[in-house]
Amino acid sequence: MGLRMSLSDLASIGSFISGVAVLVSLIFLYFQLRQVNEQVKQAEKNQRTLIRSTRATRIIDIFLESSHPALADAVWLGNAASENMTDTQIHQFAQYATARFFNAEDSYYQYYNGVLDERAFESLTAGLRLGMSVPGSRAAYKKLRHNYGSEFVAYLDAILKEAESRSFTDDAASWRAAFAAERTSAGK
Repeated sequence: MGLRMSLSDLASIGSFISGVAVLVSLIFLYFQLRQVNEQVKQAEKNQRTLIRSTRATRIIDIFLESSHPALADAVWLGNAASENMTDTQIHQFAQYATARFFNAEDSYYQYYNGVLDERAFESLTAGLRLGMSVPGSRAAYKKLRHNYGSEFVAYLDAILKEAESRSFTDDAASWRAAFAAERTSAGK
C-alpha cells in the first residue's frame, strides 16, 4: 500500500511540475508576443518613413528638374498659360504637369489606403490648392484628368472648385525684395 501511495504522490508531483511548466511556457509566450508586437510597430514606422522619404525625393526631383534652364522657361510660361510658348515648351510643360499629377495621385492613394499620414495629406492638399490656382495648372489638369483614377479625379475636381483662380505673377520680384531685406538686416 505504501508503494501505491508513493506512485500516487509521484503522479501528483508530476502533475504539479507539468502545470508549472505550462505556466512558464505561457509567460515566455507572452514576452515573445510583446517583442513581436514591438518589432511590428517598428517595422510600420520604418515603412512609413520610407514612404515619406520616397515621396519627398520624387517631389524634390520634379522641382529640381524644372529648375534646369531647358525646362524652367517652359514651366514658367506654362503656369502663366502664355500664348508665346513654342511647341517644344508646350510638350515640356505637359510632361512636367503629368509628372506632378501622377506624383500627387500616388500620394493620394497612399493616404486613401492608410499608408500616408494626415500631415502629409494636408501638405499634399495645400500644394495642390496652390498649384490649381494658376491658369496653366488648371488647363493641364482639365486636359489630363482622364489619365487618373476616379477617386483622385473627384478629389482634384473639389480642389479645383475651391481654389481661387489667380494670374501667375512674377515671383522673382518678391524674392529680390526678400534678398534685399536680408542683406539690409545682415549689415546692421
